[in-house]
Amino acid sequence: MEKPAEMSAPVECLVMWRADTTLWKAVEVECHNGLLPYLDCDGKAIFDTTHFQTQEEAEKRLRSEAKAGLQITASRLECARDDVLALEKETGDWAIIWNGLIDS
Repeated sequence: MEKPAEMSAPVECLVMWRADTTLWKAVEVECHNGLLPYLDCDGKAIFDTTHFQTQEEAEKRLRSEAKAGLQITASRLECARDDVLALEKETGDWAIIWNGLIDS
């Protein structure tokens, strides 16, 4: 008995917008096999956090990512400033100790 010919599923092509955090812009892409877990036409994995139906949604995601990055680095900078102040005080304390030993 002969096997029936394999039927290939039709390739669905969706046009979506990728929030590209390398270029920091919304990029229009074709997604030939639908959504998850496929790749877009640029070879990037399609996730619900990176690919959107509209340019506005992708740009909103980029703004959100940039805001989060800004908040994280501002917090790290504040911690670094606190560390510098603590080190300046500690350096002064050691200088006083060192000078006391030299003078004695």
